[in-house]
Amino acid sequence: MKPTEAAALLTIAAAYDNRKPDADQAKAWALVLEGMRFEDCREAILKHYRKSRDWLMPSDVITGANGIRSERLLRFGPVPPPQHLADRPLEEIAWMRRVRELIADGAIKNINEVDENGEIIARRPPEIEGGAA
Repeated sequence: MKPTEAAALLTIAAAYDNRKPDADQAKAWALVLEGMRFEDCREAILKHYRKSRDWLMPSDVITGANGIRSERLLRFGPVPPPQHLADRPLEEIAWMRRVRELIADGAIKNINEVDENGEIIARRPPEIEGGAA
């Protein structure tokens, strides 16, 4: 995570708990939150303050963000790999990892949004989908 993203997270937290974030805190949080998605961390902070007045630490953000990602996977349910990968186990594993990452990221809501390579199928704007001009 970039220090600018961590600073933004600290600013959100400060709005609730009156902390006084500074550049050093942002750098420290960025180190601890490395590899975490900003969007998941932001949602974890909001979720925390919706139900708690406790002071928030990076470990709380990590726990919350991981929980959010797990919830997405659980809600999505089982993911069947493409049939053509049935006899290619390494490719099937790679496909499954990619798709589970997309699900956890919230990038896809339906398995039909992923192609046989584990990539998101380009979505057309609603006005094109419905045929309206």
